[in-house]
Amino acid sequence: MTPPGNGGIVAPVATTPARQSARSLDVDHEEKERAMSLEEKLAPLREATAKRVGPEMHAVMQNATRQLRESGILDRVIKPGMPAPDFTLNDQNNAALSLAGLLATGAVVVSVFRGFW
Repeated sequence: MTPPGNGGIVAPVATTPARQSARSLDVDHEEKERAMSLEEKLAPLREATAKRVGPEMHAVMQNATRQLRESGILDRVIKPGMPAPDFTLNDQNNAALSLAGLLATGAVVVSVFRGFW
């Protein structure tokens, strides 16, 4: 389909060097982002957190993280692709809902909110 009023001629969109450069930067950034490891992505966040919370609180956080790792908790974490264990929780009306019961009616999405209470 061609735009009306131009005799069926489709005019090309002009691409300026600035527009090409901006696209190139976007592509380069996207490729770099994909190539970065998780550790490379997390390093700047860790550095910013250390500066924001101060050395004393940062030491407390590092100690807590070390204790969790040493506890063996990572060996018990559900890995991607593993089936979730059945569990039962109460809904907003205090009625018990089990994962198995919900799965019997169809697919289930579980969302974990790690917020402040």
